[in-house]
Amino acid sequence: MPFAEAIDAAAGTISRRLDGARGRGGECCRSNGGDPRETNLGRRTTNGSNDEKHEKTRKHMSETTTTTKAAFLPDDYEVPSGGSGHYTKLETGDTRLRILSQQPLIGHISWVEGKPRRARNAAELPSPSRLDDKVREFWAMKVYNYDLQRIEIWEITQMSIKNVLANLVRDPEWGNPSDAQTGYGIKVTRSGSGIETQYGITPGKAGPLPAEIAELAKDTPVVLSALMDGDDPFEVGLSASEDMDDDIPFN
Repeated sequence: MPFAEAIDAAAGTISRRLDGARGRGGECCRSNGGDPRETNLGRRTTNGSNDEKHEKTRKHMSETTTTTKAAFLPDDYEVPSGGSGHYTKLETGDTRLRILSQQPLIGHISWVEGKPRRARNAAELPSPSRLDDKVREFWAMKVYNYDLQRIEIWEITQMSIKNVLANLVRDPEWGNPSDAQTGYGIKVTRSGSGIETQYGITPGKAGPLPAEIAELAKDTPVVLSALMDGDDPFEVGLSASEDMDDDIPFN
């Protein structure tokens, strides 16, 4: 499935910056964005019968349709204009990540009374509790955090970050960052605070995924679609690995 051809307005500026970055991992873009929110994953629970748990696990797994050759973004995807537990938190300074999901989970999020509500379509969500907030599009993906040396979920709502990643994916000299052989790491540099927060994205040197990271990723299954039901993607992934066949793909 070919990549989308959207974001023409942003592509020109960002691509020119990419020209200087290719081959040495230069900084691609720096633009304003809001503070990311950190969502704490709940602890593992044992409520409900085993049959109910297994049925929920099968439901989530049936929604996982990625393949090793799948495009990183849907063909008709466009980055919209305008504006932890094991969730990635972008602190001030550098955060180094390697994207592991073959595709991000793309949906919308609304914060209601301090809790996230997620759905595929924005129209399905209630309005945020804060008058100055809005329903936002998110990307969620499984990543390896080099700094913390652990598997995390990176949920992106900042348009500036999504624009840069989308343009890197479309650039033939960079391509899909999650490819096990030709992928590359991402360094996110955060500066400023509040409405003055800025994010710089720097792609790292392309190369095979290190064996130790690949092994850790295999031992830490994550089912991203569980987010849509307010469930723990790590808990559902663990249940799936225990109860289902090994050939079922994970995010």
